[in-house]
Amino acid sequence: MIDLLSHVKWFNSDKVIAQPSLNNTEWLVVVILLITGLLAFRFADQWLVKSKTRKNLDKKLKPLRLWVPLVVRISTSLLLAINVTHDYLLAPNVTSDGSSTSNLISGLFIVAAVLIGLGLWNKAGALTLLAGYLLILTKADFVDVLDHFEYVGIAGYLWLRGPGKHSLDNYLQKKKLTAPDLRKHSLTFYRTSIGIGLATLGLSEKLLNTTAAQDFLNQYDWNVLSAVGVSDRWFIVVAGSVELLVGLALIFNYASRLLILVVLALMLLTAVLLGIDEIYGHLFAVGAVAVLLVHDEKPAKRD
Repeated sequence: MIDLLSHVKWFNSDKVIAQPSLNNTEWLVVVILLITGLLAFRFADQWLVKSKTRKNLDKKLKPLRLWVPLVVRISTSLLLAINVTHDYLLAPNVTSDGSSTSNLISGLFIVAAVLIGLGLWNKAGALTLLAGYLLILTKADFVDVLDHFEYVGIAGYLWLRGPGKHSLDNYLQKKKLTAPDLRKHSLTFYRTSIGIGLATLGLSEKLLNTTAAQDFLNQYDWNVLSAVGVSDRWFIVVAGSVELLVGLALIFNYASRLLILVVLALMLLTAVLLGIDEIYGHLFAVGAVAVLLVHDEKPAKRD
């Protein structure tokens, strides 16, 4: 479903006002899809554990954990740099208005991009990223900011996990900035934050805003289910339900490796079809895939 995980609000021709929610029948379908999907992902997760597939992957991918923080840092630094150069605060639908507050936010993100990219003063970089994100609440709708909750996830991940072995903090032999007992929570925090962002997208851009989704479909005839008689309205219901399902499954940690690969595939598809804006906005997915696929839960002793 090409519409899945694409940022509808990035491509609407005008500001679209949210319309009333789905009717009772449509919400019933959403609930059925969510329950069925969560049970399926839960079953898949249990099978992966019992078959020792997850254990074998952990063993094979463990050496890559030394590189995971670097991947997160570089992809985040690039995302912030691109946003600032395009006058985006978060994305094409949340832009700078040239005010002092917007300039301050852009300045904070520039500083965060440098510190995070270099792995220098790790906690300061994480806090700067979080401060810039929170300041955007004064310039944009709360839901538009919540759509990008991955910023909070990245800041929390770096704070808890540390900058990693391949960082200036490590090369300069600074004292450890993160206690080992905190590092074990970094994966959970990051995964949950991504899930919150995806679930919010499913609600804010589709299930609770069918007008925006329909406007998107009017511009891009991408209802791939129309060939079997599915209307745009029901396509929006299904697409929003699946997006919400993926977010909830990540929050509950049901087959998260499988889920993040599905998310990556859909994001790559929408990026190819929608163009450069989608590629910019989904740079964070590079770090998300690294963290969740490698399962960066227990950092290596050298890190």
